[in-house]
Amino acid sequence: MPNIAVSTSGGLKYIFTQKRAGLCIRNASAGRFRDRSVIFPDIRGGFDAATDQNGGIVIICQDRERNLVCLREGADGFSKEYLLKARAGNSIDISDFRLIGVNALMTAFYRISYGGKAMLCIQTLNGGTTPEPIDYIDGKHREFEVCKASNNDIHIFYTQEGTGFGERIYKWSQKRFGDFTLISERADKAAAFDYGGIHLCTASAGGIFYRRLPEFDAQWEDAKLLTKQSGEVKSCAVFEENERLNIMWEGADRLYAASASGGGWSRVREFTAPQGFLCERIKLINGRAEMFAYAYISNSRIILPVGRAFINSKPRREMKYDLDIRPAGNPPTKPPIPPEAVKNEIPKIRREDFEVQPDVQPARTAPPQNAPTQEREIVRPSDLYAIDRLADSIENLASAMRENAGFTRSHTPKIKPNRRKYVPLSTMHKKIN
Repeated sequence: MPNIAVSTSGGLKYIFTQKRAGLCIRNASAGRFRDRSVIFPDIRGGFDAATDQNGGIVIICQDRERNLVCLREGADGFSKEYLLKARAGNSIDISDFRLIGVNALMTAFYRISYGGKAMLCIQTLNGGTTPEPIDYIDGKHREFEVCKASNNDIHIFYTQEGTGFGERIYKWSQKRFGDFTLISERADKAAAFDYGGIHLCTASAGGIFYRRLPEFDAQWEDAKLLTKQSGEVKSCAVFEENERLNIMWEGADRLYAASASGGGWSRVREFTAPQGFLCERIKLINGRAEMFAYAYISNSRIILPVGRAFINSKPRREMKYDLDIRPAGNPPTKPPIPPEAVKNEIPKIRREDFEVQPDVQPARTAPPQNAPTQEREIVRPSDLYAIDRLADSIENLASAMRENAGFTRSHTPKIKPNRRKYVPLSTMHKKIN
């Protein structure tokens, strides 16, 4: 997961991980870093962050003992609560976090790897719910992308096991998931952004492709080939800058970019990092809005080649230019992927891998004298979710998939408007005797 820069009245808060230090934060003013403070030294793997309605930072990650942890920023620093408490020696790995704020709710998406399988899950952090399984992710393409639309619907892009790359939409007003919709056979990397509709960039062996789902529509437009990129694509990003849509992707040693211009796309431009700087994909947060872009990072400075307008002001939400983008070289149409039955059942997560402890108020630890505010860790009562309920959900999901309930696949990349079906999440929790 990329590092994160949060816009504040005093400048940027840059959140990152560092070996032997853990999860850290640095304030930056005029592009120059200040002293580092440690938020959480026991982090394991990646993390994600978002801001709540009060502007406080919320972080989700896993600690070294494989507990699922939520960190919340308050007046006295960051507090910690356990979302899942792991037993010693368990083999369940939770990773690839995405955190989305909608109104007063914080919703997390993450991947659970267990027994050689990878499952995509959703959990509302402050809604009192347990994790709920969404679907299997293909073993070779386990990354996923999440994008919140202007109507608060959440689009989840991933490679479904045995099918291909597509999306499911969580209809926020109905609290339901729609069916899986196939978009392409393969996508090694993907990025999405909401700006007068959902804009999707995918990278595969065939090149860099652009697709658009118009606002208030249910049908994706045809893919447009931006370039036949050769070599490795490490990541990509879609964002708005100066009322223009941009797509950037990272190659082996440089950045590439193309911008929407008039009725088409500009030529592909190349960028190299200044000497002494590293290029990294970064998540920018301004209030409740967010975008992914790229930054140049050194020990003392952060340079944003793009995203400065987003950080310094509120992003516009309406398109100001023609979106009838028709670059030359559209890819040939491929035949639909034939339907395949679900061959593998969802593996059971052993209840003994996790333990549920009583909600006991732990002792408050006094911070060291003269310590920075961010270094203080306040442990509040932990709200522990029972892993046995998660195991039941996974077992029931396997039965639901066998009975074709809630996971009906759509094997054509297009669907007719107003025909999308939404399946209640409760379907996946229903006891099947």
